[in-house]
Amino acid sequence: MATRPTLERIILKNFNSFKVDEVPFHKGFTVITGPNGAGKSTIFQGIKFSLGSNEKDGRAKVWSDFIRIGQKAGYAEIQLRDKKKIIKIRRTIIKGQPPFYQMQTGADEKLKKCTVSTVQSLLSEFGINPDNVFAFVSQGNITSIKNMEQKEICDYLEKGLGLYPLRREILDNKNTIHDLDAQINSLQLMDKTATYELNILAPQIVRLNEKKTLETDRNLFEKERVWLNRTKIEEEIQQIQEEIKKLEQNGEKLEEEKNSVSITLDRLEHSIKDSNAKIANLSQTLLDEKIKEKNLDVEIDRWQQDKNNFGDKILRTKSKIKLLNSELQRFTEDQKICVAEIKKYKFELSILNQQRKSLMDEFDSHQNTRKKYQKVMVKYQELKDQKNGIELSTKENTLEIEAIDRDIKSCMNEIRYLRQELEKDKWYLKDPEKTSMNSLTQQKRKINGALEKLLRNTSKLEEENQELDKQVEQLKSSLLMKELPKSTAILNLMKEIQSRNLDVIGPIIDFIEFKEDITLAVDSILSKYVLNSFIAKNKQDFYLVHDLIQRTGARCNVYQPFSKEIQNYNPVKTEEGVYGYLVDFIKPLAHHDAISKVLISIIRNTILVNDRSIGYDFIKQNDHRGRVVAMDGTVIRSYEYVMESRGSESRKTYSNPIEQKREVKKLQTQIMDNRKKIEEYRQKKSKLEQALDLLQKRLQKIDSVTFNYKKMTITINKKDNLLQQKSKLTEQKNFLNSELVSVQAEIDDVQKNFPKNFDEMDKFSDEFQTTIKDLDSKIEVLNATLTSKAKEENRYALNIEKFGIDLETHTAKLEKLENELKTGNSRLLEAINELGRVRDSIDKIAKEQQKISDSILKIQEVIQTEQHSLNSITQTIDRVQMKIEIANAQIYDKQKMVESITIEVSELGENYQERTIEEVENDLRVIYEKLREYYDVTDQLLDRKQELEDQLVRTAEKKSELDKEVTEAKKTVDTLQGQYFSLFDGHLQTIQSHINERFQKIGINRKGMLSFTGEFEKLGVDIHVQFEDTSRKLSSLSGGEQTLFAISLMLTLQNLNPSPLCIFDEAQMFLDKSNTESVSKLIKDVTESGVQFIMITPNAANSLLELADSVLGIAKNGSEEVSTVIPL
Repeated sequence: MATRPTLERIILKNFNSFKVDEVPFHKGFTVITGPNGAGKSTIFQGIKFSLGSNEKDGRAKVWSDFIRIGQKAGYAEIQLRDKKKIIKIRRTIIKGQPPFYQMQTGADEKLKKCTVSTVQSLLSEFGINPDNVFAFVSQGNITSIKNMEQKEICDYLEKGLGLYPLRREILDNKNTIHDLDAQINSLQLMDKTATYELNILAPQIVRLNEKKTLETDRNLFEKERVWLNRTKIEEEIQQIQEEIKKLEQNGEKLEEEKNSVSITLDRLEHSIKDSNAKIANLSQTLLDEKIKEKNLDVEIDRWQQDKNNFGDKILRTKSKIKLLNSELQRFTEDQKICVAEIKKYKFELSILNQQRKSLMDEFDSHQNTRKKYQKVMVKYQELKDQKNGIELSTKENTLEIEAIDRDIKSCMNEIRYLRQELEKDKWYLKDPEKTSMNSLTQQKRKINGALEKLLRNTSKLEEENQELDKQVEQLKSSLLMKELPKSTAILNLMKEIQSRNLDVIGPIIDFIEFKEDITLAVDSILSKYVLNSFIAKNKQDFYLVHDLIQRTGARCNVYQPFSKEIQNYNPVKTEEGVYGYLVDFIKPLAHHDAISKVLISIIRNTILVNDRSIGYDFIKQNDHRGRVVAMDGTVIRSYEYVMESRGSESRKTYSNPIEQKREVKKLQTQIMDNRKKIEEYRQKKSKLEQALDLLQKRLQKIDSVTFNYKKMTITINKKDNLLQQKSKLTEQKNFLNSELVSVQAEIDDVQKNFPKNFDEMDKFSDEFQTTIKDLDSKIEVLNATLTSKAKEENRYALNIEKFGIDLETHTAKLEKLENELKTGNSRLLEAINELGRVRDSIDKIAKEQQKISDSILKIQEVIQTEQHSLNSITQTIDRVQMKIEIANAQIYDKQKMVESITIEVSELGENYQERTIEEVENDLRVIYEKLREYYDVTDQLLDRKQELEDQLVRTAEKKSELDKEVTEAKKTVDTLQGQYFSLFDGHLQTIQSHINERFQKIGINRKGMLSFTGEFEKLGVDIHVQFEDTSRKLSSLSGGEQTLFAISLMLTLQNLNPSPLCIFDEAQMFLDKSNTESVSKLIKDVTESGVQFIMITPNAANSLLELADSVLGIAKNGSEEVSTVIPL
């Protein structure tokens, strides 16, 4: 420790119960005493607070709770003495703000704001730590030590001695070992699970190998069957080629029709181009005419303005001429008057000179008479001076009253002005005391919070709309491409079928067509399972596709048509609203026979009608036992005892364009609802923003409004003070008036001794100087006036000459302006005539343009019709082309199949003997029956086996790494635990030795013994006290003995973690007289080592007071219960 400073005093202002007071401390031992609730602990809290502690010791929730009730701010300031230098540290609390520091060192003239780190750095140099629990012992801590369990005592000592981080590190390492053991156990369990699963897989893998042998035989037999069916394939190729020829012929006809429509469209578009060119030319002409019109309007407006300007100039010039004539006449008359006045002033000057001479003669005569009455004159003069003094005081008093009246009037005017200003901000006047920057800021925060919430909700809805827009675009794109969405499982199934070259067609939806208006009816009858289904040409492919459907999870069916021919079915009697069999309205695009068999098998007896009521009547009249479907998808069916009407199902997946359109409409409705909500949010946002704008304006004005309000209050107080001053001055004036009456009476007595004409002489004497001065002044004024009038007469002559010249100039200017106005009026008439002609031309061009535009609209309608026809033809051509491409693809596939058959048959070898198709079919049937027994085993078993074997290898490697980590962690724990016990045991021995030495020094015949109890995780410290013949636990001692030992323990710990300042708040509770004396001696021993000690106690014993270097009393006084420091 570099230096050992002392705490000289603490100043508390508006801190808890203290208003403004300072508490001085002795550099040795200071005792602070007083009744409970007087404010003793406030001193303790103030010292800790100013030293930087953030502990509130359960006395407050926030720092502002320490501010005295009714105040807005408070502070605690300590003064430390370091050698000859005083260091002041002040920590201030302001409501609603965090505390801040100010510091003054020896080099500073006043307190300066500083950071927390600066204060902490300084206190660290001094060795002062307000959070040192051994040096700053708050109220109840000694009692809590007495009541601690063994583990709590261990934790308390551990933290105080700085061993807690080491203990935490040991426990963290033990937790790590526990986690590693858990991981090892988990890996062992995984090993057992993997081994068990491998044992289960072993027989399944044997069955998988058997299945592969059967699949090899099956492939061989399939190749043989294909070879035997090659003739049938070649016939199918020939049929498809004939279909392609018919389609190509139909395509050629459509192309010719398309070319004809294209020629018509080209001709019409050329006509539109010519019309547009005419419109463009007319537009240019119209633009030129409008520019002329605009220029003429501008020219006319400009001349109208110029004309007005000319009129104004002429009027101004005439007015100027009139004014010049008037001024010229006035100056001439003024010159005559001036000459007459000069003669008059010269005459008056001669009279004044004669009066002055007469007065001087009379004054000399009065002066000779006054010399005879000299003594009486002295008395008279004194009274006159006294009277003059009173009159002067009265006059000053009157002036002061007038000045105060002016100030009062000024105050009233200012109050009136301030009230008018404040009337503009009535919101403030409603509650000036509560309306502040803080309250407005809180309102602003609430509105900002609501705005942020609205913005988040709006953003969320906009993001949702973006996602919905994407979905709508995807559905629209799907509709535009005339495609139905296929699931991933269906697409995977199609890839599997293609990779295996199976004789399978599908999905069925890609090979049928029907009119859009029966889509709902088809969708209600043919489920998505049917529309996404596949057709296998042979039994082997049928079984294989079934297996693939199971494996891929595709939601569809597989069909195998029989060789049986399609039989004609009974025709339906068509009538109004009854259209016939639904199957007749669905046309296969290819593979007509196979697809027709599937469709007829599923919906043969389904009748298509217009609506539900017609379907109901049809069933009743014809006793129809099949299904009837309406155009809106409603399905009606007759059973033996009931009639059923079933609506179309709503699905999330879309098997037809109508459903897609419905979903698009639904999504668009949802988007519109979201937009309405967004608009509502925006309106709310607008209102909140208006409120926020109003608050912002009020925040900007709050300082000036508050200033005006305070200024008005101050001005009102000033006015009241001025009224009081005026009242006092009025009383003084009345007193002076009474004094003046008394002096005037004495003057009247003295005047009785004067000659009869003395009053006139005295009056003449008093008035002489004034009269002479007045005459001299008048003479001087007349001389100056004569000089001024001579100059004025000369100035009038010059002005007359000047105004004559100006009059001639303005008369010439007026003639010129009148000539220019006549010329401009003739040009204006020409421009107005030209403007009428241009406007007629503009109307004519506009009508011609409208006529051509109407013609273009008619042509565009024709083009739209032809374009629709062209699009229809193009779509038909595209469908024909698609059919041709499908047929070519089928031919290519079958040709490839024939080629592969030839190659595959060559692989059978020279010894191959051709068999009948029935023999091959029988062999395949047997193999497929056997393969059905192996549905549950796939190649995934081999993948799973490899995964399990790899897992066992990885688990073994991981387990080996974890074993090494556990071994290292255990070594670390053993090492750290050894260090911990070595340090802790050493500290315990030192504490025990110091306690016993202190007891022996102050004459206490007992010893303290500290020892460990329990395992490391639940380690505790047991405290025993050894008497002469017995040893007792600390908890079994009396309250006073427990407190004595706890204080001794705390002082010993202070030695281990030394601090130059110690404060104990009510540490000596439960002490009797004897134990109090012992504690006093212990504390005195500590202070002799250079430690400054402060003891706070409600009832100090005499022994404690005798040993103290300074004793201070704390008490609460007055109705406000302010804590006060009383030196004792």
